[in-house]
Amino acid sequence: MKKPGLIWRFAIGVAVLSFLIYRVGFTRVLKTIASVNPLYLLFIPIVYAVSFSIAALNIHLMISVVKKLPYRRVLRYQLLSWSAGLFGPGKIGEFSLVYFLRKEGISLGKGMVIPLLDKVITVAVLAIFAGYGFFIYFGMATAARMLAIIALAIVVLGLVFITGFGRAVIRRLLGRHASHFKGFSKTLRLFLRERRSLLALNMVLTVIKYVVAISAIFLLFLGFGIKVNLPAIMFIDAVATMLALIPVTVSGLGFAESAAVLLYSNMGVDAGAAAGVYLILNAFNYLLAVLLLSLGTGGRELD
Repeated sequence: MKKPGLIWRFAIGVAVLSFLIYRVGFTRVLKTIASVNPLYLLFIPIVYAVSFSIAALNIHLMISVVKKLPYRRVLRYQLLSWSAGLFGPGKIGEFSLVYFLRKEGISLGKGMVIPLLDKVITVAVLAIFAGYGFFIYFGMATAARMLAIIALAIVVLGLVFITGFGRAVIRRLLGRHASHFKGFSKTLRLFLRERRSLLALNMVLTVIKYVVAISAIFLLFLGFGIKVNLPAIMFIDAVATMLALIPVTVSGLGFAESAAVLLYSNMGVDAGAAAGVYLILNAFNYLLAVLLLSLGTGGRELD
């Protein structure tokens, strides 16, 4: 993506986030963050390490269908693509995994299938958690509408990639670049027809990874002396994460946090604490991403 567009998206995200802090109260948020029990902060890197390990295992298993690669190398690629995802709209930077796979001799077409399927499964899992939350907190009608929209989007996307007509449309849109995606359809069919059990395993691991990841939010709330039940965190974070996929700002910056704070507030959770949790996690995410990208682009230190 061009740098000016990226800067504008980042600026919009910062503006929305700043407005959120203004609405909640800068002093209130600052005092809340300062009151966190540092003991709980020590667990956050452990949670991230476990979550990244599971995510890398998921990718490693899917890559093995195309080519055998060492898990440690896949972990490195996973960390770098996650980091890149924080600096692009809608986490599209996570598709930079394809770049690393090309370095391993996996073509663009074949490599694109892996992050695409992984992303679709992730969205499906998030939709299930979000749908459950909407059902519990907003009623059956709202949950049914939300799930129907997401299911329709997934079905349409599937038809585009599976049917001959859909692939023909894609080839026409790609024009002369279509040749670069050779092997995409064949690899996609391989997964959907012969590796369905692997896709099911991916979904199971994605659920486990997600539960592990949101435990960081649970721990931070405990650090503020607030106990929020895990189902509520699952629902709210699923909604926030899905909003982060909308390519308006960099990685959904501002909009995801605002939605989370609003939903927590509606459940009676202190808005200052909710804002504090997401600000701490954002700070940790971006500091970690900068560190990983610095190491990753400076050599093979992570190997």
